[in-house]
Amino acid sequence: MGFIKLSSVAEEEGLRNPGRETDCTGTAPAKRRGRWRSRSRFTITVRRIQRLIPGHSPGGIKRRTITHQIHRVPGKLSNYPKQCYNLLDQHLSELKKQLRELLEKGFIVHSQSPIAAPVFFVKKQDGTLRMVVDYRALNGIVIKYEYPLPIIHDMINRLGKARWFSKLDLHSGYHQVEVSETDQSKTAFRTRYGTFQFTVMPFSLAGAPSTFQRLMQNIFLEELDDFEMVYLDEVLVYSPTRRLHLHHLEKDFSKMRKKQLNVKLAKCEFCQQRVQYIGFVISSEGMAADPAKLKTLRDWPEI
Repeated sequence: MGFIKLSSVAEEEGLRNPGRETDCTGTAPAKRRGRWRSRSRFTITVRRIQRLIPGHSPGGIKRRTITHQIHRVPGKLSNYPKQCYNLLDQHLSELKKQLRELLEKGFIVHSQSPIAAPVFFVKKQDGTLRMVVDYRALNGIVIKYEYPLPIIHDMINRLGKARWFSKLDLHSGYHQVEVSETDQSKTAFRTRYGTFQFTVMPFSLAGAPSTFQRLMQNIFLEELDDFEMVYLDEVLVYSPTRRLHLHHLEKDFSKMRKKQLNVKLAKCEFCQQRVQYIGFVISSEGMAADPAKLKTLRDWPEI
């Protein structure tokens, strides 16, 4: 299933220029004026989407009521390796690049912590490299405050008579959550180019999913189980009619803008009657397993 771009959605609505207001006055027939009003409302919705989408990867720390806290078991310290992991030359150049980007965004700062985790790289599905901080030693000694993730089938059962769906994906969701200032030194990691610590929540840290789910459910408390479901950084908006769906989207976009949540357009789908969400295909007909996931299971080698 391809992603729907704003421009293509606008074309479907007859909008040659989504950024221009549509004139709904004059002596045009009532039916045409009704279409114009619908298109004008769609234009406003598109503009709200566009304002939520950053022109570049967003930086800066988002100040929120919820921060990620790290509580170690009393008397325990992380037993990290004393040396950095050996990295390939291509990984070293990528390390420099990613460190520079994280510093520019304010997501990391230089650290004087004597205890720091090593880093390594893994290849993502798109072929790019992800820097991974090996927090296993830290994760083994932290007190885990588990916040339950939603039960998927319970979420799906709440869709009811929904026929229109939009899937919103946050841009580097964990990096939109601050690490408590008193705990930032505990996120320290060591590289051959220096020691750094995170100001925002890094991936692979124990408790990070729980913190993020708690934040998202607090933000969207009013919308949950009404026209929205949230599973970590994936938001699904669902509605029985297209008109109501646009209204729901406008409410969501307004709240996201107010709460400084940035979405990544490349991973979003808007105003669809069939979407892929957390491993399932969801439509007005109900829920089905994602064919791509089933293929992976069918192709899994026998042991």
